[in-house]
Amino acid sequence: MPRQPEVDQSHPLESSRISDLRNALQRQGLTVDAQRLIEASWRGETPGKYDAAWNRGSSTAKRRAPKGPTAAQLTNYVGWLAKRGLQGKTIANYINSIASLLSLLGCDAATDQLCRRALRGVCQMRPSKPKYAEFWDPKVVCDYLEKLGDNAQLSVEDIQDKTNALLHFAFAARSADLALIDVNKSAFVDGGIRIAFAAARKQNRPGDRAGDFLVPPVTGNRLLCPVAAVRALLEATAEWRQRDLTTADLAYLPDWNGLFLGLNKPHRKLSKDSIARRFVGLMQRAGIDTDVYGAHSARGATATKLILQGATVDEAMRIGGWSSVQVFREFYNRAVQPLNAVATVAGQRVPRPQRLGAVVLA
Repeated sequence: MPRQPEVDQSHPLESSRISDLRNALQRQGLTVDAQRLIEASWRGETPGKYDAAWNRGSSTAKRRAPKGPTAAQLTNYVGWLAKRGLQGKTIANYINSIASLLSLLGCDAATDQLCRRALRGVCQMRPSKPKYAEFWDPKVVCDYLEKLGDNAQLSVEDIQDKTNALLHFAFAARSADLALIDVNKSAFVDGGIRIAFAAARKQNRPGDRAGDFLVPPVTGNRLLCPVAAVRALLEATAEWRQRDLTTADLAYLPDWNGLFLGLNKPHRKLSKDSIARRFVGLMQRAGIDTDVYGAHSARGATATKLILQGATVDEAMRIGGWSSVQVFREFYNRAVQPLNAVATVAGQRVPRPQRLGAVVLA
């Protein structure tokens, strides 16, 4: 989706989310232990996003409304955000995150019809649109990876970039997913490699465990086998990883238990942003227009290719962890093209046009 303009920080609705939340919970008689559980209910990147929304407008200055904003003030905030060019979905995310917090403070301003109608209006006037009208063909990257040659001949940098790309395809991964891979808990099995994660991924529902993902081998082409690539990467980086000498199994220390490590000393595990940058660099070398496409586009490119090659929507959604068919169809699946309705109802066989051709991973 198009980059959103920065929100002016000068709006009068400004406060501290955590301090306001703690104060409100204390007033309701909750213990410190109970407060910590509530604070822990927001996972991953959610606290940062909620902080941004809260600090930009969730709570009126204490002298105006100690228990939170009025419905009119929050509705005016929706209008203020809309005037600054934000899309309807972005504004709705702000207000919905604010609403979940205000409900804990005993304030129902965000659920008032004034505010909800304003939100509906901005979503009608400025609907969110898919970022990409079409996706790039993953085969272009796969062809480039084949040309690199056998894993044993590759530098650590190349085998790391190759593994990065193949795992992006293997489960339509986000770069954030790859940053969560825990080498200590992952294992090679007869069916490939069982990838374990250090924490729950974005697609996990509340209460889900981090979960594992089984990546099968590609037996027909070892040059494109993600299992072989992971094995080669672990062997190439074994000397870089520092072990916990206080444990019986000599597990890797937290800064070195990630699959992807920095190329320079002390070779700590890479962040999601670094993994994304490395992948975009490989995309560019393979010939993908990275002025248009970012690392996250691999999810849609993979899903589209899978469906064009015969996978069902359910299978593609399961691999990528999508839970909403509507979101998947609107933003990620570019395999479904409009039918020629007249020719079809007239009894003619009209093949569907396809934008992508060959298999992602054989």
